[in-house]
Amino acid sequence: MKKLENKVALITGAAQGIGAESALRMAEEGALVIIADLSEELGIKTVDLIKSKGGKADFIKIDVTKEEEWINGIAEIKSKYGALHILVNNAGIGRPSPITEMSYETFRLVFAINLDGMFLGMKHAIPLMTQSNGGSIINLSSTASKKAYANMSAYCASKAGLAHLTKVAALECAQNRTGIRVNSIHPGIIETPAWDSLGALNGADPSTKIDLDQMAEATVALGYKGKPKDIANAIIYLASEESSYVTGSELTVDGGQALL
Repeated sequence: MKKLENKVALITGAAQGIGAESALRMAEEGALVIIADLSEELGIKTVDLIKSKGGKADFIKIDVTKEEEWINGIAEIKSKYGALHILVNNAGIGRPSPITEMSYETFRLVFAINLDGMFLGMKHAIPLMTQSNGGSIINLSSTASKKAYANMSAYCASKAGLAHLTKVAALECAQNRTGIRVNSIHPGIIETPAWDSLGALNGADPSTKIDLDQMAEATVALGYKGKPKDIANAIIYLASEESSYVTGSELTVDGGQALL
């Protein structure tokens, strides 16, 4: 039997990168995957790809920063599928800039997506997941939640906040006997389109393309960058019964970057 057979999964930011790869993997393991993203065009492409491989998928457009869209999205899932077992909060942005040059609007935008969006997702998914006899919530944090990176103040702070928010949610879900486990994944250097606009990490123009191979060789114990499938496999573990006794945990997937 597949690891996620007959499960209904919702994943945000799933039009490309880690989200798209994770959606494909969950579908391979038998889940009906609902892709939530602002990009309807890319999201539907992922849905079509899943279906072409024999999987089950659907798309809903959600701006994770807007509570009303979460309310409507969860209501649509309940109406169409009657249950929700897995929530993967993956949507996130970086917006690198020195503190003295970052606008307050940009700072708040990063928090709105990386932290507020995760809160809203859990707030509105937990009741339906509880009615569905529990499940698993997986929040995508970052190794930046544990280590400071210059020019990444909003990103680092929002991901650190998410790590602790995850633990609080895990405790509440456990104490309320919801049957829901809540954990966070902390990726390191993973090859995704998100890196294309992070040149400011090195003090350069934000549009400067980073050499991920060079960065990984210098900063990762294993000496090479990760792939979206590495995070997708971690998501499958936390979403499945293989991690049935795991909640409130931080799963770091960084090739040993934190060791250096």
